[in-house]
Amino acid sequence: PNPVSGYTAFQLYTASAARVDISLFDISGRVVAVLSSGELSPGIHSFSWEVPAGTGNGIYFIRASSDAGSSISRMTILR
Repeated sequence: PNPVSGYTAFQLYTASAARVDISLFDISGRVVAVLSSGELSPGIHSFSWEVPAGTGNGIYFIRASSDAGSSISRMTILR
């Protein structure tokens, strides 16, 4: 869901096995959290993230990156 208040879930599709890093960035480009980092098999993968206490309201970006490229999604946190 977007906006997010305390918890979010999302899916990622990989066409082939790959090392994938998924990170959360604030609007200034600082890494706020590493959501996942490791090898993924081909297919659809589900991830969830509980927003830690103290994470401020605002716009954040989730970036999934691998050797094949990267994808960025915008997320708004409102408490």
